[in-house]
Amino acid sequence: MAFDGLSMTFMETAGLFLLFLLSLLIVLWLLLPFSVFGIKGLIREAIEEQKRTNELLTKILDSLKSTDVHGDEK
Repeated sequence: MAFDGLSMTFMETAGLFLLFLLSLLIVLWLLLPFSVFGIKGLIREAIEEQKRTNELLTKILDSLKSTDVHGDEK
């Protein structure tokens, strides 16, 4: 009989733990769309900044290609 009491306590604990995990997953699932749409603008800004950086790097590369090793213009 002592084993049945221990088994029931374990089952109750496991059930509460699973209920907690399920509740946490539901809350995270409900908050997920807000976080995705919240960072959308930041991603857009990062892409624009990366495009500007690439343009500047292209200008620097073109400038370096137009000068030879001694610094003379071609």
